[in-house]
Amino acid sequence: MSFAKQLADQISDICRENHSKEMREQVNRVVLDYYAALIPGLNTDVVQQVQHYYRKSGISGKCELVGSDLTLPPSEAAFVYGTAAHALDLDDGHTKGSVHPGAPVLSALLAVASQEDVSAEHLQSAIIAGYQTCIHVAETIHPSSRKKGYHNTSVAGLFGACAAVGVLQSYNAEELEHALTIAISFAGGTFAFLGSGTEVKRIHAGQAARDGIVAAGLAKAGLTGPKTGFENENGFFRVFGNGKQQTTSGSQEWKIHEVYFKPYPCCRHLHSAIDAVFELKKREAFSIEQIRSIEVGVYEIASCHDHTTCTTLLDAQMSLPFVVAAACESSTITVEALIPANLSANGKLLMKNISVFVDEEAQATYPEERGAIVTIQLKNGKRLECRVRQPLGEPSNPISTTELEEKLRIQCEPTLGLERVNQLIAQISKGHYQLEGVRK
Repeated sequence: MSFAKQLADQISDICRENHSKEMREQVNRVVLDYYAALIPGLNTDVVQQVQHYYRKSGISGKCELVGSDLTLPPSEAAFVYGTAAHALDLDDGHTKGSVHPGAPVLSALLAVASQEDVSAEHLQSAIIAGYQTCIHVAETIHPSSRKKGYHNTSVAGLFGACAAVGVLQSYNAEELEHALTIAISFAGGTFAFLGSGTEVKRIHAGQAARDGIVAAGLAKAGLTGPKTGFENENGFFRVFGNGKQQTTSGSQEWKIHEVYFKPYPCCRHLHSAIDAVFELKKREAFSIEQIRSIEVGVYEIASCHDHTTCTTLLDAQMSLPFVVAAACESSTITVEALIPANLSANGKLLMKNISVFVDEEAQATYPEERGAIVTIQLKNGKRLECRVRQPLGEPSNPISTTELEEKLRIQCEPTLGLERVNQLIAQISKGHYQLEGVRK
């Protein structure tokens, strides 16, 4: 049986599940986190640029964008939402698959759902299916895909968006199979942005959300995809993975329970190092001026984030030296703390004395863990060291629902006001996820 057929059958089975209370609560949690990323992201320059493009393009539709006068087709609205939800690096993720599922899956799903009358239970099934598909596909190609320069959020997020829309619109298994294999032709998105000072990474989740909707729609219209498109000699696994045949066997656990939630708005590969710095600051009172040098040991892929030239927010969000310096002088890591102009002169000086290396223990446990070891050498000769095996927000080191609600308040109150944010939290707790609930 082909991989696409196995995956389509598994997705179809989700619709027949009676979701437990625990599952419904986890769906609520991912939606809470999605809005905490989406709403502030809508105010970013990159999203304004995307909206400017659509205004000039003449494209229009029936989907009214949140906080905007634009009306677009669901696929293009999903592109805006996906870009916004990924724009500040606040969106959820999955460690083993190295992917951000929420931004592409929920952006596609909620844009389409805003045009249809669907029950809360059906929408929950679609969210679960989207996460299951996105994460499982990402796991099959990582870390080979990253070593080849691909960004799993655009590559695998596409399939999650496609599956979510297919379940929402009650596709049968064969239609889902064609939708997924059509989506193979849309897969792409590279790490060429890394250290470049450009913002194109932000659109990767939007690209996946949009193209997932299109692939699903083409399948419904009758277009067919290659049924062995994942495993054949020119297929997905050869292009993005290690070329080996993959299977969905052993993937019956619900992947949505495996996602992490971010406490800091930066690349997840950097979080363990930040946690280690904060732990050392708890153990020992020291100022940034007292630091002579810092060594940061991480796994190989994280070590690629060692650039020290940061001229934009994205550069800083992707730089281990920058976030470590920022953590040394701040009590937490916020978007404002990661704006290069806001880093102090002492922080910029410290960056030059931060070295990044591949730590054998962290490398041996990746991608199951995203560990880091930070060693701070003080000018008085004292040496401080902390190892973090899993960053805050992982299922094994969790953020509570209350903390996610507070994340939503912090991120969205400037835009919506506290009363409307609390209304949104109450709405989500009842299983109502539609975007109209936060329309200006």
